[in-house]
Amino acid sequence: MRRAQGRDPAALHELVVRYADALLSTAAYLLGSEADAQEVTQETLLAMVSSIRQFQFRSSFRTWLWAILIRLAQQRLRERHRRRGESAAAEFPGSAAADPRDGIDVRLDVADAMMHLNAEHREVLVLREMEGMSYEQIAVVLEVPRGTVESRLHRARQAMRTLLSDYASREV
Repeated sequence: MRRAQGRDPAALHELVVRYADALLSTAAYLLGSEADAQEVTQETLLAMVSSIRQFQFRSSFRTWLWAILIRLAQQRLRERHRRRGESAAAEFPGSAAADPRDGIDVRLDVADAMMHLNAEHREVLVLREMEGMSYEQIAVVLEVPRGTVESRLHRARQAMRTLLSDYASREV
């Protein structure tokens, strides 16, 4: 980190290589669009490089980096809504309910269900379940109290259970 803060190209490159794939994965779940996810990931990495000297080691580097990603993803979603004037559910293709028995891959159904969550619930769910962050780390990333993280996560999980209820009634 100290080398990266000193603008050592090799250290900066190492950070980009280390985090790029995980950032892209998180961005894809948050945005529901591979193109937007790639752009936001690139913007996040550029922001990391340009502001790395401002990192003060008050949190983990990963937490700091994901906070940048979340802010940029939120900005992208707001821009998308303003540009299109559509609801969040309407902007994701394939968001119509599908019969889980028709052979659609479970991962696609989960990703589709996540796109039906509001942004706050989707963010906390992705950070906890997919990125494995602690409640404290999520609170830092989202700049909210731990209790807010806990309640959002509870509501997000409830919503996912409802959205994926067809799987519970499936014959095995």
